[in-house]
Amino acid sequence: MWRFAGHYAPYVKYFPPEQKLIHLGATPFLLVTGQGNAGSGLSTKSEDWFDLNRLQFEPVFSMPVGGRIASHPKHFGREIHSSLISFRGGVTEYLRIRYTVHYFFDDIDNPEPIDLGTKTVEEVYSRVPRGDFEFDSTLSKVSKDEIETVFGASTRTCRMKTSCATTFGTPN
Repeated sequence: MWRFAGHYAPYVKYFPPEQKLIHLGATPFLLVTGQGNAGSGLSTKSEDWFDLNRLQFEPVFSMPVGGRIASHPKHFGREIHSSLISFRGGVTEYLRIRYTVHYFFDDIDNPEPIDLGTKTVEEVYSRVPRGDFEFDSTLSKVSKDEIETVFGASTRTCRMKTSCATTFGTPN
């Protein structure tokens, strides 16, 4: 039986939002992927997760699922991607997320960007029953600051969309 639990309107600028239903353990989640930060040389996709068993219709987890920043030719840039690797249920639930960043240099004289390397990390987020997923520093290999700075991952997103910074994962 469906009940009204709230309203959610993802930010739309360059592409329409996408949504899908998944089950992790016995919990149904609605995943909504929409525009993250955007501007000249910047475009990101952000994914908000809603636990459909909760009374409130609010995201319990948010992450960037893709993005690119390359402001001008002859500048350094990066692309990010992230995905769910695994879920572990129980009294405390755990999400393992894989983040990948690819660095490059855009040179106007060269049609192909110059590859500067890739970094991949897997991080863990946990929650107690009916709570929000939070970065778990005891099970993660790098700091939350590095994840937010390099990969743009944050449990906050630009939900109001009135003013967002032009760097990955740094909402105003």
